[in-house]
Amino acid sequence: MRLRAVELHGYKSFAARTALQFDAPVTAIVGPNGSGKSNVMDALRWAIGAGSGRTLRTKRAEDVVFSGGRDRAPSGFAEVRVQLDNADQWLGLDAAEVEIVRRVHRDGQSEVRVNGRTARLRDVQDLFRSSGLGAGGFALMSQGLVDEMLRLRPHERRQAIEEVGGVRQHRHQMEESRRRRQRAQEHLSRARLLRDELAPRLKTLERSARRAHRLADLQGQLGEALRDYFRVAAAEVEAQILRRHQAADSAAAARAGAEQRQEAATDALAVVERETAIARRTVETAAEAIRTARSELRSLEHQQELDQQQRSWLSREVEALSTQLPTSRHDSATPDLESARRALSDADRELDAARSERANMERERTRVLTQHERSLAEIVDIRTRATRLARRWKATADYLSQSNRDERIASEAYEGAQTELQRAEADAR
Repeated sequence: MRLRAVELHGYKSFAARTALQFDAPVTAIVGPNGSGKSNVMDALRWAIGAGSGRTLRTKRAEDVVFSGGRDRAPSGFAEVRVQLDNADQWLGLDAAEVEIVRRVHRDGQSEVRVNGRTARLRDVQDLFRSSGLGAGGFALMSQGLVDEMLRLRPHERRQAIEEVGGVRQHRHQMEESRRRRQRAQEHLSRARLLRDELAPRLKTLERSARRAHRLADLQGQLGEALRDYFRVAAAEVEAQILRRHQAADSAAAARAGAEQRQEAATDALAVVERETAIARRTVETAAEAIRTARSELRSLEHQQELDQQQRSWLSREVEALSTQLPTSRHDSATPDLESARRALSDADRELDAARSERANMERERTRVLTQHERSLAEIVDIRTRATRLARRWKATADYLSQSNRDERIASEAYEGAQTELQRAEADAR
């Protein structure tokens, strides 16, 4: 494994983006005091997982952010990008090149990416610790670290030698394994205690589980049955609604026909009323004619009686004259007798004319009475037809109203069935 490049932006004294390429196997960074050589080493150590402290010469994580100068404003974040050649798979990643990017903002928020993917800082620390390149190891020697190692105590020097030799890594792994085994033992002990505690209840729990499974099966069957029931109910309601719609259509057609018949009946009733008025006037005229004819008939009967009386008187006078007059005076009385006979003949003709007029009046009276009775019969028939039409119109209106109520009830029943079906399906799910 080999370091290929380091890029700094806003880290400590590197306010602008600065990239360092390491092409040769051995690379040296030289420069006067205060040029930032130690900051490059700190940036490399910080990128692979070091925190704030003595190794980075900072107290807080955000202290690594460029704080500003005379010509530059403070930076909002610090970022270090490290590129490593991992062709020999020294790091535990299946990649020929590994790029570590660590960024921290001035408000303390930080982020870490490994080969473009977001990662935890602990993941980066474990990655480099397993390869012996941890930030706390001796692969990165900061200024004064050699002199410090010479002043170490024996056990501290031993730890340093173990770190360099990779023994400390194995000790760390052993300690981690020991802690994991201890946690596993603790979990196993708790599991055994829990098993011993639950053992008496196991049979009860098994029975409860069987009942729960049975209940779940029954609930599923009930849900399926409810869905089937509500499907059938919905289908029946739909069929009923269809029948109601068909009945409504028929009722609408019947209503239209009834309205047409009602209009025709109204027209016919108007005609009947006009005919009734005409017939009433005709009856009144006929009644008046009958009264007039009766009056004239009484006058004719009275005149006939007078004529009959006069004729009888004239007949008696003629007979008296014929028997009482002497023969000598017969010739002189003949003109008077002829005059009396002519008067009697005139009286007979007037009597016959009066009888003929009476017969005509009787026939006219009979005709008027017959017409009056016929008009009354027509009026009764017209009223009967009008009453029948009114009843049919009322029956049609009642049927249409009932059809509308039935359709509304069927619609409400269908909506209720749909709601129950949806509720049953939701409960079944």
